[in-house]
Amino acid sequence: MSISLNKTEHIDIAKIKPADMTPYDKRSLATKLKRRMNQAAKDMDFELAAIFDIVRM
Repeated sequence: MSISLNKTEHIDIAKIKPADMTPYDKRSLATKLKRRMNQAAKDMDFELAAIFDIVRM
């Protein structure tokens, strides 16, 4: 599942491999996902917001 983080950056959630990421990359991704999750909730796209919340866990 590919999700748009912003107008130019997309991420395929199925391809995220935390074991291959540095701590900095993990924090950076978590920040981006949280920001996008909050925006999805504001846009009342609760399904997308829930997906981001599951990924953050």
